[in-house]
Amino acid sequence: MEGTDKSMSRLLASFGATAARRLQPMMSEKETWLQWSKGAAAFAYRSAAEAANSDQGGLFRTPDDECAGVLAGKVFGLEAMLRTLPPDLPREHRLGLFLHDLYRRHGNDFPRDLDGCFVLVMAVGQRLVAARDAIGQRTLYLLDGPDAILIADCMSPLMVHPDCRRGLHPGAVVDYLSTGFCPFQRTPVKGIAKIPPGTTWSFDNGRSREHRFRIQRGLHHSGNPGALGPSTVWRRNPATGFPPGHDGDGRLSAGREYAGLRFGRTGI
Repeated sequence: MEGTDKSMSRLLASFGATAARRLQPMMSEKETWLQWSKGAAAFAYRSAAEAANSDQGGLFRTPDDECAGVLAGKVFGLEAMLRTLPPDLPREHRLGLFLHDLYRRHGNDFPRDLDGCFVLVMAVGQRLVAARDAIGQRTLYLLDGPDAILIADCMSPLMVHPDCRRGLHPGAVVDYLSTGFCPFQRTPVKGIAKIPPGTTWSFDNGRSREHRFRIQRGLHHSGNPGALGPSTVWRRNPATGFPPGHDGDGRLSAGREYAGLRFGRTGI
């Protein structure tokens, strides 16, 4: 079954009045988790040496604390894009500024400019936002408990949480026995659902919403190279065939640096 190996879990999030405390049952004492919270949201990330080359994730936040969250997985060209931001800022601040700016510009369509296999959860103001890449290689599970919303990239941390009743969902059990996996949002564990691939899920003012974001892929910027706005169009480099922001040598070529953020030495 998808996500049942707890050792594979990298990302945890909780949203509610006791968010930080709600994370504790999902974390093993034998593992080291990095944690932080923002208002009613709490996030945790577990790094692993064996995943160093395949996972660019970690906790992130903006310097003004307007946005904070956690990313797991790999985004092509991410490190090169972060290098265009002030080098004196720690990586978690640069990642936070980068993702917050994408969300500010594109709203729930912001993952369309991230090419890779990733999941992320972040709090922007009083809103909780979660996103899953369009391919869906990384999974994101959600448990809507009585006192908090719990999110993880594996099912097992949610299954051991006291908020999970661990009842069976008959339809999802049939899905799994028939196909060997669960093709729909439902899972065999009642109360735990998957966020679909290519989806931004948000929770605000007591209501949750799902949005299927439009995919944009490619390498070359065919609009104004000084801005990354709604009119930006990317296309794949026909010479290299590499994904957005990547030339095969790990660098962004001229004209494809991330220029949506305007920085001075003292900040934005």
